[in-house]
Amino acid sequence: MTTTEKTNDTQAQAAAPAPKAGDTAAQVVWLETKELVIAKNRKTDPAKVRALAPSIKQHGNFIALQVIPRSDGRYDVRDGAHRVQAARKAKVQLMKAEIISAETDLDEKAAELARLDRQFNTGKHVNPLSATAEAQFTAEALELGLEVEEVAKRFAIAPERVRAARTVARSTAAQTLAESTDLDLMQIAVVEELGGDDPATVERLVNAAKSGQFEHVAAQVRSEREAQAAWARAAAEYRERGFTVREQWVPYQEYSTCTPMRYLRTADGAQATEEHVSDPAHWVVQLDDDEELRHAETGEPVEENAVDWDTDEDPEREPAEGLMHASQVRWVTTWKPLYYCTDLAGAGLTSLFGGGNAANGEPIDAEAAAKAEAERKQAERAARRRVIAANRLARAATIVRRDWLRERLSGAKPFKGAAKFTAHVLTADATIISEHSARDLAADLLGLTGIDPAGKLASTGAEVADKGSDNRAQVILFALAAGAIEGRMQAKKARPEDEAPNYWRMADQAATSGHYSTRTQSLVAYYLQVLREQGYVAAPIERVPLGELSADEAIRESEGTEQ
Repeated sequence: MTTTEKTNDTQAQAAAPAPKAGDTAAQVVWLETKELVIAKNRKTDPAKVRALAPSIKQHGNFIALQVIPRSDGRYDVRDGAHRVQAARKAKVQLMKAEIISAETDLDEKAAELARLDRQFNTGKHVNPLSATAEAQFTAEALELGLEVEEVAKRFAIAPERVRAARTVARSTAAQTLAESTDLDLMQIAVVEELGGDDPATVERLVNAAKSGQFEHVAAQVRSEREAQAAWARAAAEYRERGFTVREQWVPYQEYSTCTPMRYLRTADGAQATEEHVSDPAHWVVQLDDDEELRHAETGEPVEENAVDWDTDEDPEREPAEGLMHASQVRWVTTWKPLYYCTDLAGAGLTSLFGGGNAANGEPIDAEAAAKAEAERKQAERAARRRVIAANRLARAATIVRRDWLRERLSGAKPFKGAAKFTAHVLTADATIISEHSARDLAADLLGLTGIDPAGKLASTGAEVADKGSDNRAQVILFALAAGAIEGRMQAKKARPEDEAPNYWRMADQAATSGHYSTRTQSLVAYYLQVLREQGYVAAPIERVPLGELSADEAIRESEGTEQ
């Protein structure tokens, strides 16, 4: 929109004098139905028209239409398309209408914006707009040259909602979804983003919405996509070097033609190693994912027992002698190559599999040994993947949970029972709000971001103490207690991918001191239950500390949404 257009629009809005009590608000007249022209409008619902027709036939239209005179003597309907169509269906001849002054002083573009503005907002006043209708209005406004922020201001909606509406308006599949499901506009935009041409993901998200798990499953899909992308990047590196990368595990029945490294021997009988992998044509690679502790600066592997984990909760604490500070390490997902030889002669190796002899010269039952070894390896992989899967689900759930809290802590009204919750937390563990990341997380939940969030929290508290309300003070206290528990569930780190979600592990641990103490378990369960009482829908992995599911059951239930 040009400066001139903006000025004309502003002047048009300011032209009407401010009304006074007793002034005539509008002229309401009876108009013939045949003289009413349904101008460009949001798509009407045939079912709603059918439902309205009997009432309008018997009583007429209780609520007057809003119309604008046309140059041909007829009237454009700005609000009331459903009522007009119902009247025509019921063969009603006259309808009450409020005549709005024609926008003759506006150019075509400004007049069109005025139409959209009126139709969008009158629609909202009568009934919530459907996702399709909101997308249509928003798309039309954007097509007229308005920026996202301008549309948001004009329609009194959030900018992210405008972007979602634009996404839906551009996609026939998204519009079909809007008409065939109960998903709201924001959810449909997420389905379009994540589903695309993947019907299985679309079905997974639609089904998740029915059980209140939409946000959780959407976060899980994003996490899975990130993991898939990481695998693809790792696989690409090996393919570029000439290796064949297998996506499925090699069963032991194929070991005779695709032999694992542990069965391979050199000409002098020594165990083959990765140093013997010279020609990629003789090998295939599988990539085994794992979470590995690495030095934060050098990237070198670090043993867990080389770290003083008490410094994770208390960053200002000096690590014990000979141990590293927790800030010096980070967990990373790695892709370890497992090599299988497909051409023994070409690689210059021999295989113990298939009747060969072990290094000590004693015969081995090759198939039985291979099966046992494969089962052991499979069990180890399953244990690792259990941790990786649970961590991925827990991190995704944490994003959703904190987003949900952040939205609900933005106002002045506290949760019902907020004071009791805060009192329970602080009396159960008086030091909890002084722990590392507790105040940063509390600030984050209150929307205080940027440099020194804890300092901003202190300033906010001082302002509330000086001139704020008791209700807002309760909101801040609730955020302090919630942030402290969130810190024990998943401590805040500079890099989100370094955050370790501890809360799902609690059921796996004995009731001992440390991260998984009985007190912490009790507080986490209490906290999640309080959130549920306020309307939060817990993800399956969050039901583990509540004692409702085991970690394995939570993983299976989450993966089951894919089917």
